[in-house]
Amino acid sequence: MHYIYLEAGSGADKPVPAEMITAVKKAVGKETKLIVGGGIRDGNIAGEKVKAGADMIVTGTIVEQVEDVRGKIEELVKGIKNN
Repeated sequence: MHYIYLEAGSGADKPVPAEMITAVKKAVGKETKLIVGGGIRDGNIAGEKVKAGADMIVTGTIVEQVEDVRGKIEELVKGIKNN
């Protein structure tokens, strides 16, 4: 497999736990890209998922629910880049 997607669910109350992300990434290695989605509402959570081993994150609902879409995307990107 080239990619694995861990999904907590669209609009999930809680994102995929960092421990799960770390365990899956360790099991699949660097060659397989790990995508994580669901419940990622802010830059801190996005950064936490990247720090845990996510190569990519997926957001959707949170961007659809805010008026300042650009600001929210910038927040998420900043959180990712800081990790």
